[in-house]
Amino acid sequence: MSQAEPTVESVRRTAEALCLPYTVEIERRMIKKFAEAVGDTNPLWTDEEAAKHSEYGGIILPPTFFCSVLMAGISLRLDSLPPLSSSVDGGSDWQFFLPVRPGDTISVSAEITEVKERQGKLGRMFFIYWRAYYRNQRGELVAQSDNTVIYY
Repeated sequence: MSQAEPTVESVRRTAEALCLPYTVEIERRMIKKFAEAVGDTNPLWTDEEAAKHSEYGGIILPPTFFCSVLMAGISLRLDSLPPLSSSVDGGSDWQFFLPVRPGDTISVSAEITEVKERQGKLGRMFFIYWRAYYRNQRGELVAQSDNTVIYY
């Protein structure tokens, strides 16, 4: 028996089940290794002495860390959304509210905000829109993203 054709509702239910919260402890070494890996030498995340004299008073997490590492936990789960075989990043909009520092613990949660179906050249496509929230150990919202993933 073949698998039932996906519907907007079945895709939404499956995506919602995959949006599990998780937590990441931010370590100084993690920030350093990330900055080295992407070639970002901004002293706010690479130079302790220079960062001490900034408005932040010390090393902070690069905003690109959110897009690359913190968001990956949700994105990777959504990439396995059955029974659709392929996906592409449809883009994201980010807002940053507070700096994240070594020693902070970031809790990530997400919600599906909308699912749409469209017909494309390759057949049926599902657009999943989701919002992710990034909170520190004090419960303060440090960042938020609105994201789109397209499955076909």
